[in-house]
Amino acid sequence: MWKYEGMNFVRKMVMSGHEKIKYGMLNFLSQRLRAPFHTLEDNIVPAHVGKLPQPMRIPSEDLTFASPIHSIMESKYSTSHEGLWHGIRVMVKRFDYHSQKDYFLFEATVHVRLQCPFVIDLYGWSVDTHDYTCYLVFELVNCNLATLINNRKDSHKPLQLHVVIDLMLQLSRALEYLHNKGILHKDIRPDNVLVQPSRSCPELAEKGYGRVKLCNFGFDRWDLGPSQLNNLIYRAPEVWTLHEDNHIERLNYTFEADIYSFGMTFAFCLMEETPLGSNVVKVSLEQVFKKEVSLNFPPSCPLILKDLLLSCTSKRLEDRPSSSSITMVLRHLKLLTMKSSICDEHSIDREYFSSMPVISYAELCNATTDFSSSVQNISLHSMYHGVLSDGTKVLVQQVEGIINMRTLWFQTSQLLNLRHSNVAGLRAVCINASQCWFVIENSSVHGSLDKWLEDESIEEYLDVAICYRIAIGTACGLQYLHSHGIVYGISPENILLGEHYEPQLLVWSVQCEDVDEDLHYLHRLDVVQFGTLITKLLSYLTRSNSIGDASTANYQVYILKVVENLCLNAQMDEVVEVLESVYDCYHDKCYTLGF
Repeated sequence: MWKYEGMNFVRKMVMSGHEKIKYGMLNFLSQRLRAPFHTLEDNIVPAHVGKLPQPMRIPSEDLTFASPIHSIMESKYSTSHEGLWHGIRVMVKRFDYHSQKDYFLFEATVHVRLQCPFVIDLYGWSVDTHDYTCYLVFELVNCNLATLINNRKDSHKPLQLHVVIDLMLQLSRALEYLHNKGILHKDIRPDNVLVQPSRSCPELAEKGYGRVKLCNFGFDRWDLGPSQLNNLIYRAPEVWTLHEDNHIERLNYTFEADIYSFGMTFAFCLMEETPLGSNVVKVSLEQVFKKEVSLNFPPSCPLILKDLLLSCTSKRLEDRPSSSSITMVLRHLKLLTMKSSICDEHSIDREYFSSMPVISYAELCNATTDFSSSVQNISLHSMYHGVLSDGTKVLVQQVEGIINMRTLWFQTSQLLNLRHSNVAGLRAVCINASQCWFVIENSSVHGSLDKWLEDESIEEYLDVAICYRIAIGTACGLQYLHSHGIVYGISPENILLGEHYEPQLLVWSVQCEDVDEDLHYLHRLDVVQFGTLITKLLSYLTRSNSIGDASTANYQVYILKVVENLCLNAQMDEVVEVLESVYDCYHDKCYTLGF
């Protein structure tokens, strides 16, 4: 009886001491007195785990391990074993108290916040009160992505594209869930992506389908030993550079770093080997990261998928898409690959746009008479006149340069939603192998504005009322685009003039990229460029002596000059308000002048 009372007395004496001294002394005395102190008060928990949810605490005696212990995975910071908890097979992750307590707390704190089907489930946590070993108890998943890919490669049964897309879609959904909660994984690689084979359908399991479970959060403090070099391949260049210089304390992860690791993991699945080669040395990694990563995708990989992964693994952080964008693309691709008609990579690229108005290349050639009628007034891009089978006049513009299919799809989907009288809408798109054309509605009767402003051989002149109408129509179109978060590079070449000189902005120069951070600046730049257009209109009126003496015309010229100055410091809404105020006041008079 004395030893239990003495143990209780000693416990009270040391509770305010240093943690390591406190628990070390309690452990020592409990062994000497042969009375484990946890039998006195089961609810006593070490201070370092006091903030963890107590209902999730699992008594250490409820955990049993096979003999000999079956180790699932080992790292510098933890060791994972297969165990039993109330008859359920589980994965038990063991952390040494003295050297790994912080890692235990970090991972436990993260997992108790998560409830996602694509993140490994945490059943609970435990602390052995004899030696203060810490445990995390997870659901058991015996296979990871690296093992799955390598085993199927060795058996000459590589995963089909639709299976890889399904697995990576689940991984992207896990990333999207984490990023929406403000959580970074920091260590995405095939070893940390578990795959539970499909249990409901053996046929699906045979093909490689399974449930993805992301595990092992945030162990980012590695030594640069030889065993870590292949793992560092999956780290973003900006992170790897700090590893190389041993500036571990300066590691500053971003969501973009997770996206890079996702892209490299996806590339591993497609290439069936470690990206950049299996025999990686530090020197070769340094050379690779100083340049852009070059990935050797299989020929069967669709162009849309190549573009997505090249964006994910770009050296420029701003080029990497968000996890939400990746999920959107992969969902679309998964639906396409489920179609029985999809049989090759080119079919997938064409079908990717099937939800949008698409015309065939043969129809496009027929509409443009084999691209024989080029547009002369528009100097920035080669465009062609055309007439569709229903009689609709169109302009056809080929997308030049290397086509990023993901960006093209995003751009096309935005352009097709534009509906405004001063914006020339996108009618359809044509995809032929690696070439793409935009088919734009053409209501132009008087050509583009640059023809009138720059061609002095034209005998007809635009009067003040027409120039004012062009200005207000252009301003309204620009205001509409800005309200949709779209940036527009305005110039006279981009403005078509209709039957009554109504301006229409050509949509092919719209920049629909993800520019949220600089959107305000780019919109301001649009307003400044609009001011430059007003300057050109005023210069044209002066040069052509089109101002005259009418009071309405003089007042409109005055307002144009006010707008010219206003564009230096104003938003598009203010510019439109000034222009429309004059239009409302003089609408009747202007109408009689043909305005």
